[in-house]
Amino acid sequence: MEQQDFDCRLVIKNLYPSLHNVERKIADYILSDPKEVTGMTIAQFASAVKSSESSIVRFCQMLSFKGFSQLKINIACNLTPDINLICEDVCRTDSNETIIDKVFASGIRVLEDTRKFIKTSDFNKVIDVMYRANKIEFYGVYTSAVIAQDAHNRLRRIGFPVYAITDPYEARISASMLEKGNVAVGISHTGRTKDTIDILKMAKASGADTIAITSTLKSPIVDAADVSLVICSDEQQIFREAVSSRLAHIVLLDAICVCLGSLKYDETSKRIKENTNIINEMRY
Repeated sequence: MEQQDFDCRLVIKNLYPSLHNVERKIADYILSDPKEVTGMTIAQFASAVKSSESSIVRFCQMLSFKGFSQLKINIACNLTPDINLICEDVCRTDSNETIIDKVFASGIRVLEDTRKFIKTSDFNKVIDVMYRANKIEFYGVYTSAVIAQDAHNRLRRIGFPVYAITDPYEARISASMLEKGNVAVGISHTGRTKDTIDILKMAKASGADTIAITSTLKSPIVDAADVSLVICSDEQQIFREAVSSRLAHIVLLDAICVCLGSLKYDETSKRIKENTNIINEMRY
């Protein structure tokens, strides 16, 4: 991967909850003033964050860089002018108008960051395996159940052999009956939902290809899947992360549905037209 192909600050934000104290000090400095970091030597940066140069190097290696110089190059390549979005967390004293601004700004920022964050190679793998599948099952429990059901509805309407199972017991039974040529898609914001992870493991043991959609790079569901798509959410924004991450999951799944539909464009267009006619007959 070329150094400018991803923004390391997005990775740092995603990994932030799993960082220890020294790593968080390094992360905080980079995120608070990335432009200043690009002009510092490793000695100056180590002094600023009150850490050792070896800790800085290990932090860079965690992000897949050889050293501090590559980290600075990546930051410099991805520096863009600040846009007029209010991205602070919600405060007790915020007015309704301010909360609306913050929630919408959060959604916009998460979608923009996720587009930069998603690896095109992984996305292409997902499209390929789902297009060739003779059966696709979406698994999501609790708040992810609605997202799994929405993806099912979208793909079913354009003719894909898709199912959504949101009951943990039924999902386990169904996953155990999958086989080679089937695809299991597990959706979990935290990536730590035990039910969904166990279901994916069962699906893989049955011979199915497994896909994880989550918001956390270092999470058990990523380890349980053959390929993962990770959206970019800011876990530090306590009040809004759930809303913005669900939005990003839905948009990501919409992108998957559109890509799959475009691979059989004429058939998809015909089905959409037929579906629209049926639905219109049910409307006043």
